[in-house]
Amino acid sequence: MGVYEISRQYAERGYVCIPCNVYLDDSGNKHADFPAGGYKQRRFDLPEDWEGFSGLAINTALSGVVAVDIDCGAGKDGFAGLESAGIDLPDTPMTATSQSGGKHLLYRATSILVPQSSGRLAAGVDVRGDASGILYAYPTKVDNGGGAYTWDGPAVAVGDLPEFPVELAQRLTGAGAKQPKRGSRSVTADCEPANVEVSAEQRAWALRRIDLKLGDIAGAGAGERNERLGKAVPRIIGLTKTIGGDLEEAADRILAAYAESGGNDRDQAVDWINSSIRDVAPEDPSGWLPVGQASFWDARPELRQIRQAAQAGMASPWAVLGALCVRVLADVPPTHRLITGIGDPEGGNLNLFAVLAAESGGGKGIATQVARYLWPSDVYSAEIASGEALPRLFAQKIKDPTTGIYVNSTVRDSVIIDAPEFGSLSASGTRSGATLTQRLCNGFSGEGLSFAVADDSKNVDVPANSYRLGVLTGIQYGNAGMLLAEGAAVTGLPQRFVWFPANVGADEIPQVRPDTPAPLHRREFPPGRNRIEVCDEAKRDLEAAQRVKLIGDTSSPLDGHKLYARAKLAYALAVLNRHYCSVRPEDWELAGVVMEVSDATRQRAVDTLSSRERKAAEAAGKRDGMRKAVAAETEAEESHARIAANVLRLLGAAPEGMPKVGRHGLRHKLRSSQREYLDDVLADLVAEGRVIDRGDWVKLIA
Repeated sequence: MGVYEISRQYAERGYVCIPCNVYLDDSGNKHADFPAGGYKQRRFDLPEDWEGFSGLAINTALSGVVAVDIDCGAGKDGFAGLESAGIDLPDTPMTATSQSGGKHLLYRATSILVPQSSGRLAAGVDVRGDASGILYAYPTKVDNGGGAYTWDGPAVAVGDLPEFPVELAQRLTGAGAKQPKRGSRSVTADCEPANVEVSAEQRAWALRRIDLKLGDIAGAGAGERNERLGKAVPRIIGLTKTIGGDLEEAADRILAAYAESGGNDRDQAVDWINSSIRDVAPEDPSGWLPVGQASFWDARPELRQIRQAAQAGMASPWAVLGALCVRVLADVPPTHRLITGIGDPEGGNLNLFAVLAAESGGGKGIATQVARYLWPSDVYSAEIASGEALPRLFAQKIKDPTTGIYVNSTVRDSVIIDAPEFGSLSASGTRSGATLTQRLCNGFSGEGLSFAVADDSKNVDVPANSYRLGVLTGIQYGNAGMLLAEGAAVTGLPQRFVWFPANVGADEIPQVRPDTPAPLHRREFPPGRNRIEVCDEAKRDLEAAQRVKLIGDTSSPLDGHKLYARAKLAYALAVLNRHYCSVRPEDWELAGVVMEVSDATRQRAVDTLSSRERKAAEAAGKRDGMRKAVAAETEAEESHARIAANVLRLLGAAPEGMPKVGRHGLRHKLRSSQREYLDDVLADLVAEGRVIDRGDWVKLIA
């Protein structure tokens, strides 16, 4: 039984659960991954909500329970703390024993909101009850050497739990305890029902936007909560009205998100909710368009975070995203395979190639630095000069000291080729005998990188799909011919790159640079095989493209690997969104927007290349025309001189007693090709004082 099915069993008993992955870092500290976007106010009722997660946590506030965590070990003894405080907790059927010997106890919440506390009830005892409280529970396992969470007995319904003692709740909510201000105001959810028709796709779009806005509220820090409420609450209420949603439920989720942010003035949040219910009209769903370039960065919280980091670092958000996606996928083990339905049933690789294009002096280097800050991966990065060097980045031959035989030894399974300028890759790939271009093509497809030479100590074996390879390079639009010229396209390498612009428009640079946000949540991928399922929409598009290839359509040679690259990008976006086992329709849609940007960036490079070639041809044509004109003029002059010499010879040969020569006879004695030029030649000879021309006859001047 999977974790989703187990979460449904919890739900039947009244518990609201959150998907999670719990693991230990290298120092033995416990961490957890959760879904993005205000997970403490959301309900996770769909199977896809649980994809990529192996554990769960009970949401104490939404479940209506109070969790007591009695710590033992690491210098703590919660049992002794309770005894010293004179507290005798009532028995409860829902208990779990921790590895250190401590206890987790669950109670039903009362009307008193119990805030989260550590050591306030008693030394070594933590209590969780408000919107910030969660409790890891069965079947959660702690990866990287941790244990598993199990209940001591069978699970019972929330209604069958004993109440958390009122006197203890009052003690925790007394002076000095941080808690929301209840106030006297309440939500008024009465309003006229909206008469708006929405499709299933529009409803799903609205629900996603509501989740994003709740995440904005939950993530607000001190000094910005009121501003976040003012922006998010009207939109949440407007969307809820439009789709005919439950306004009371929406209000509860807003208040829970506000509490999660640390806000303690509940009346302020209630005022925003009531004013929005009263004043905000339903929206026009016809304006709910699919995600495009204009709305891409606001589609998810992590995309907004990437844009903010890029603007803070004065880099192109698209270039940062390109470098980031290469780094993200380089962290995914090669045993994780993309199930596209095309080719190998075991799935395809996630090796991604990106090129950051800019005018001279563009921001490729800055974009790479911002991406490195956002995703501080320790994947090995190098710039190589030959195809022979590529497999040696992954493996080497070492001599067995016992047998003396050279055996293959793995060095690493993931590498990023980081070439600041594509010219370095191009030069390496075109020198005599080089194999880098072909090996990079093989690397994109996950094919074997092995090669054999006469010296067996240098033969390195890198099997197919045993490695992860990312390529990140930069190129100037004016030098794009190295990647886009016909000779380069024949190699197949250009088709494997996704293009990202490293320049931005003047209107895309904020007048005031935002603060640098925190790095993104970086996933530590567990070892072992993992099949990454691809949504039906992606499979249909991939199959349609493959059908076109099979019938030999080569109308767009640069798009040969476009959809496969899009699938890889979609999974990178999924990882950034913290779901790891599938590519969902929204991932595919967002990746489509990225590919639109790639197409436009590549087309700009093509146009720049064409413009330069056209100007060069025009200049060459002018030079050629001038050469031809000069040659023609020279030839005409030489021809004129030859005709003049011939005329003078004929006139000089006239009998001494008859020096006059008739024009007609003179013309007849010339070659046919020279006769039309006779009048011009005679005019020049007259001007030079060498002949006398009387029209009917011509005479040589002695």
